[in-house]
Amino acid sequence: MYNILVITDDKLSSLNQSQALVNELTKLTDKKISVTYKKIKRNFLNFFPNFFIYFCLLIKSFIYKKKYIENVDLIISCGRVSAPHNLILKKINHCLNCHILNPYFLNKKFDKIVIPAHDEQRINFKENLIVTTGTLVNLNKISIKKKDLEIFTRFIDKKKNIISVLIGGSGKSSYINENELDNIITNLNKLNYKYEVIYCFSRRTPISLKNYIVSHKKRFHKIFPKNKINPYWFLIKYSDFFFVTEDSVSMTSDIIATGKPVFAIPIKKIKKKIRFFQNDLRDRGITKTFKGKFFKWNYRPVQESMRIGIILKKSFFN
Repeated sequence: MYNILVITDDKLSSLNQSQALVNELTKLTDKKISVTYKKIKRNFLNFFPNFFIYFCLLIKSFIYKKKYIENVDLIISCGRVSAPHNLILKKINHCLNCHILNPYFLNKKFDKIVIPAHDEQRINFKENLIVTTGTLVNLNKISIKKKDLEIFTRFIDKKKNIISVLIGGSGKSSYINENELDNIITNLNKLNYKYEVIYCFSRRTPISLKNYIVSHKKRFHKIFPKNKINPYWFLIKYSDFFFVTEDSVSMTSDIIATGKPVFAIPIKKIKKKIRFFQNDLRDRGITKTFKGKFFKWNYRPVQESMRIGIILKKSFFN
């Protein structure tokens, strides 16, 4: 039995990326794999830098060493605060480890670090890096369960051409101006009933932006989540075209894993590293800027979780 311990912070995105990697490793090896998940609960210690968290955990591990002994062969962590926990458990259990995203300290201590290209410049030590395009996507989620399919088809007509508009939100790294969506909404409003236009909001989408879209969209165009129904993965699987605001690296990554056409909605106020990510996709012909006409183009699906799984299998299982 090969034992994997997954450590994440309280963000759903961290869990999703870790699961994506575990799923691929499970598919690629003949070994029986046991996976244990550990979530680092939010507390005052998490607000400190990782060096301080690591120092506190190190002292605690000397006092309560037995609590830190795990029957583990590989530790996978994701999210800043999970990185110190990963290194402490690696040190005590003498096992292999991997961290997803920037650990922000002691980079050389990790066997592998999986990091997006737009964050690579922030790390000086490169020998253990595996660089990705965007985030790791859990491809299992694209497989819709029959019962969920029945629920979603009550709200969405699969017989029509589905156009999904995925809206991110404003926060520390971005700000979406309502006017930046005007051109897209206007063009979508010109479409006839042969098209199913669906706006899907993220958890970061501000109420003011939601209200703006509701008041300017065509009456029969749909809005989700609605009544606790969030057809996000249904839309990823069945949509014919996508629009996605540039601020969202995760939603963009989910879409380009399908190989379907995606028009990136330009947003002026986004972090430099996110701008780098979006410009790179455009330069490679993966995404396009909408100029009033719908068209399809071909590109190789960007399935990074599968590629990274193959690399890690060679490092950790051979």
